[in-house]
Amino acid sequence: MAEALTYHDAYMSDSVYSPRKNHIDILAKRALNDSLYTWLGNLISEGYSIKAKDHDE
Repeated sequence: MAEALTYHDAYMSDSVYSPRKNHIDILAKRALNDSLYTWLGNLISEGYSIKAKDHDE
């Protein structure tokens, strides 16, 4: 399970938190999580996955 709380790239930055971190913007949270869902779905459709490492590696 994953949840997006912030987003940063070369052109913009967004957060679900208010500047004082005392309020969560529900619409921003939904938008960031929609983007995360799409991005992860695209990675899965391209065949990427996460493999657990052995402790010996």
